[in-house]
Amino acid sequence: MERESNIPLVVTNDSHYLCGEDSHAHDVMLCVQTGAKIHDKERFRFDSDQFFVKSAEEMGRIFPDSPALMQRTMEIAERCELKLHPVENPFPEFAVPEGHTIDSYFELVCGRVSRSGLDTAVRQFSGARSAANAAA
Repeated sequence: MERESNIPLVVTNDSHYLCGEDSHAHDVMLCVQTGAKIHDKERFRFDSDQFFVKSAEEMGRIFPDSPALMQRTMEIAERCELKLHPVENPFPEFAVPEGHTIDSYFELVCGRVSRSGLDTAVRQFSGARSAANAAA
């Protein structure tokens, strides 16, 4: 491929989460996003737990017969400047109706779920969030 295209090859890794330990959390997130249950046999899932950011050493173990490609990849990586900072609070802020705490409103909405269905509850909660964002 490299000779045909005259473009130097590099090694890459499809990454969807930062650490290998995050594989299960990512799987749960896929279930939430697709409305599936973790034990559903036919649900969307990744075919391995290897979709995390790998170190140069880990990539070297995956591509042991490609030192030139690894070197080229490292040359590109060394030209990049990336600083990752932890997010103080990664969770959204939800405005709740007067007279409720976030916990009491959550319990109220969850109680309605059992009576009127999840779709309605999600619309109500999203409406409260949209109102809070508009007021901010």
